Amino acid sequence: MLLQSLLFACLHFITYNPTQDYSYAYYYDVDSTKTIDNINTINAIPFEHTLSLGNRFGVYWIKVDSNLNTGILVIKNHRIKTPKAFSGSTPLRWEKDTRYPTLVLPKNQSVWIRIDSSTNIHFPFRQYAMDKFDNIEQQRFFNLGLYYGFAFMVFVLNIFYYFFFKESTFLYYALFLLAVTFSLFLSDGLFSAEKSFPSSLYRLETFFHLCIVLFGALFASHYLNYKSHLKSYRLVIHCITVLSISSYLVGLITKQFNWYALGDLINITALSMYWISAIFLFHKNTHSKFFVIAYSLLLFMGYDYFVAPLFDFWGLNISSFTIKLGGVFEMLVLTYAIVFRMNTLNKEYQLLEDTLSTYLLEIDALSTQLERLKKGQSNSLAYANLSLREIEVLTLLYEGKINKEIANALNISPNTVKFHIKNIYTKMEVSSRKEILHQVQ
Repeated sequence: MLLQSLLFACLHFITYNPTQDYSYAYYYDVDSTKTIDNINTINAIPFEHTLSLGNRFGVYWIKVDSNLNTGILVIKNHRIKTPKAFSGSTPLRWEKDTRYPTLVLPKNQSVWIRIDSSTNIHFPFRQYAMDKFDNIEQQRFFNLGLYYGFAFMVFVLNIFYYFFFKESTFLYYALFLLAVTFSLFLSDGLFSAEKSFPSSLYRLETFFHLCIVLFGALFASHYLNYKSHLKSYRLVIHCITVLSISSYLVGLITKQFNWYALGDLINITALSMYWISAIFLFHKNTHSKFFVIAYSLLLFMGYDYFVAPLFDFWGLNISSFTIKLGGVFEMLVLTYAIVFRMNTLNKEYQLLEDTLSTYLLEIDALSTQLERLKKGQSNSLAYANLSLREIEVLTLLYEGKINKEIANALNISPNTVKFHIKNIYTKMEVSSRKEILHQVQ
């Protein structure tokens, strides 16, 4: 827990720190009436390096002033279409084959950027020196390759465990991990069809987020064993999960971004409730502790990275790199936790199997003694002088039946069963069922 706290405290230091060499201002063109010819007549509102206004869709004009020589401007939002940029009245050309909209800024000139957005308004602006940009992008592509390669390795490992152990928990976690990985893949601007087919990007992103809540719910339910614990709480979480899935489906049908945003909000709520349920089970088993530790960091960062920008909620404004660090931590801990849980269950199943085998042998020995008694042959039960009804009760006792089941089987009352059991104990001079087994063997 100390390591986790330190990692969370360090998030502020690994987020993006803006340079002061650029200044930004925006204007919300509600009626879409402004053009580059009359845009200089408006009073733009200053902001820092990120414009975040939640779900106020529409046309925005962004003014970028630079005090530097030529530099690179990147708008790190994978959802917006390629915007329009002007230096004076001259259109500027955006760079091709880039992950996000990328623009070469002219020297010491103001630039107006027109963005027509039908999704949430969250535009992080990043600036880079011209001579450093290519090296920075190469390093980022290398880091992305490392992360996605590692995620794929963990996915394959869990699929292997699924076929080896025949345990569905591994499959659900693998599919959950796959959905999260593809969602990050899209947010990293790596889907090349987004500029030509923006609607397909929206459908893919909605589908993968739907898969996150679906397989995340299935994984958490199986991993935390909701069939044995928190049965009433389980119903509430399942209802919230269904609401999230329904919201995504409506969003896919109507193509309205608000439904997608609502699905994300309910999604993080459902996953948070699974995390809270693991806290309830924290002191009952070890694998719940693993779940709490692994999910906590990823859950808070997932809220900050995916949900907070959709509604302009408070957040740390963490980077894609930061959430991937949390993802690696979660993958390592949860994969180990699932294997640990499987080993624990195998030991419990083996102990149960051994106990059951011993119990069946004892029942077999007792059945032999009872059969001999019915035939009038001498054995340890014969000297107890049991009646036929008491023998019937004794036989059902060692078939594992409780008093109520014995009463139903023999059509007598539970009190009568207790009376016969008391007589059996008295006649055989014992005080427990275990003592009877030792006596008849």
